[in-house]
Amino acid sequence: MAWTKLSEKQKANWVNMNKFAEEFDLKKTKAYELVKLPEMQRAVRRFGERTIRVNLPMADEILAQIYR
Repeated sequence: MAWTKLSEKQKANWVNMNKFAEEFDLKKTKAYELVKLPEMQRAVRRFGERTIRVNLPMADEILAQIYR
């Protein structure tokens, strides 16, 4: 079996910013600051001007790499 990235194996779990902040025990301001990081852009989708969704498994991987 070929090796694949962990993020490719996991099913995307897109959640809103409130759920993202709750999942990682962050204040909303800190969650929005994290979403603006260039590293996080592959885990973030923006819909329109105000709606933001975050892929939790991918965000978890990225944050683990950033904050080792």
